[in-house]
Amino acid sequence: MSGRRIVDGIARPVEPPFAPDGRQPAGEAEWRERASQLRGVIERAEAQVTASRSQIDRLREQLSPMAQNYVQDVNQRLQLQSELTAAEDALAEARRELEQARQGYRALQDDAQRQRVPPGWIGTAS
Repeated sequence: MSGRRIVDGIARPVEPPFAPDGRQPAGEAEWRERASQLRGVIERAEAQVTASRSQIDRLREQLSPMAQNYVQDVNQRLQLQSELTAAEDALAEARRELEQARQGYRALQDDAQRQRVPPGWIGTAS
């Protein structure tokens, strides 16, 4: 990204963005790759949250006396309750990972903005 931009009516050189370590230029390909990796992490975390919610819903239904597939056997109910607790823990962990991934992506966007990286190089994440 070399060239000039207009600031206060004066053409000024545009400095290339630098990698987080500050030592080497971070070109378009590097910025796109970093953004793509973080979007992938976000997508996987969102998928894990969705899967955990589905599992919790299925287990709660089996434990509900009003459901068609209600489990009446005490031992099976204890097993389902244990699985439900594990699924709720997994959901909490998935939500933490999703929030961390989103924070990482926001940090990348902030870094890119400070370094005047064109927005198209970063894209958007959910």
